[in-house]
Amino acid sequence: MIALTLSVLFSFTVNRKFTFKSAKNVPLAMMQVIGYYLVFTPLSTWWGEALTRAGWNEYIVLFGTMVINLVTEFCFYRFVVYRKHLLTNKAGQRELAQMEEEAAAAEAAKAAAKEAS
Repeated sequence: MIALTLSVLFSFTVNRKFTFKSAKNVPLAMMQVIGYYLVFTPLSTWWGEALTRAGWNEYIVLFGTMVINLVTEFCFYRFVVYRKHLLTNKAGQRELAQMEEEAAAAEAAKAAAKEAS
């Protein structure tokens, strides 16, 4: 349980700061992530135990559980926790400004190419 708690805290911090670049309310976002793990942890424990009792190799079960966790947790962060709060911290705002500049430059180049032809 200690390892799970530490990994969730690390994952939460990295995802908030670097992956989604969000400035969302930290306690609210953390409560949503805790909600995810209140569902995922018992389910993964249950299916892990059931599959190993059914004769599956425990490392295959562990690997599968890790893949399921990776995919579902990313989707939960992306579409639930940070859905309306992507790129809202300082780094995210810089990234948005850069994307807007690149889009404007591409549009200007397209217009110039059209005008030249």
